[in-house]
Amino acid sequence: MEQSNVYRIRPKFDYVLFFSIWALVLIGILMVYSSSYPIGIKEKNNGTYFFMRHLVFILIGTIAMFIAMVFPLKILRKYSGFIWLMTVGLCVIPFLSSPIENTYRWINVFNKFTLQPSDLLKVSAALHFPTILSKKRRSDVERLVFSLGFIGFNVGLVYLQRDLSTALVIAAALFVMYFVTTMKLGEAFVYAMAVPVGVFYIANRGFRSNRIKAFLDPFSDSLNVGWHTIQGMYAVANGGLWGVGIGNSIQKYFYVYAAYSDYAFAIVVEELGFVRAALILLCYIFISFKFITSGFKMMDTFTSTFLVAVGTYIGFQSLVHMGVVVNAIPSTGITLPFISYGGTSILAYFTMVGISFNILNHCPRRELK
Repeated sequence: MEQSNVYRIRPKFDYVLFFSIWALVLIGILMVYSSSYPIGIKEKNNGTYFFMRHLVFILIGTIAMFIAMVFPLKILRKYSGFIWLMTVGLCVIPFLSSPIENTYRWINVFNKFTLQPSDLLKVSAALHFPTILSKKRRSDVERLVFSLGFIGFNVGLVYLQRDLSTALVIAAALFVMYFVTTMKLGEAFVYAMAVPVGVFYIANRGFRSNRIKAFLDPFSDSLNVGWHTIQGMYAVANGGLWGVGIGNSIQKYFYVYAAYSDYAFAIVVEELGFVRAALILLCYIFISFKFITSGFKMMDTFTSTFLVAVGTYIGFQSLVHMGVVVNAIPSTGITLPFISYGGTSILAYFTMVGISFNILNHCPRRELK
């Protein structure tokens, strides 16, 4: 596109996008209160235990978001490598201690709460990858090698934590960032075909093979490997068109696993119904689409690819979460952005949203004449 065909427009605050995100946050607050009440009574003798913690996470995330909205972007660019190395170091720490729930995803902080560093790696990888992509002196081959090395390192590190779902989300965002800068459809097609094959091979090994079996035929072992899948589908079916009402879920009473986090959308559909759940899905699609299209309008690699990454993170992770609930894809164990309980996830996504609005509010973009 010739320069004469575009013009710069002044940045302005996108209220529709901002309040769309907060609509999901408010829905999440209601749903965490409802879905976590039974397990709060059982484990903590306090039905609002997880709800109150969720409110604290939202408060911390909101503070982080507003700081990120005004934090100088030049500093983020300059120290993106250091920030990334710090989060890589955090991702290594779980390997130095005993596994939690048979994985190395979390850091136990004074037995008060756990930190999931792979969520923070999402942010830092999206911040630092543009530096690799924007090196002008590198040939196409060098850029490809460095890019694949960076993607492989981040994805491999998270995969070693036994967190395939987060590894896939990071892989999706980084690959999209790469293709946005290169625009080589041939490479995109090859990788798009190779990724599902690799995922199926990895998922069909070890303990993950049970999830493939549950996905293909959950009723063949309904009391074991198929239990979570079946109960999630029951929750969706029980909701009908308009839902059973907030607080009236049956499946949250220990039928659905992690009803307030990994299977949050199951309770959303059960209590709010298919119609309202469809509106929530459309809200996610709008938010993701808005960030990605805004990224294409930015005038430099850093701002462009970061916005595209945030849109991909939100869109891909939400679709994976929802796909697991309706058994469209094998069970992975991943939160629903802005709605699920999970402190590190909330902090990561609120920070990315804050940086994104910082870009949208202060960086000029291009539009067709």
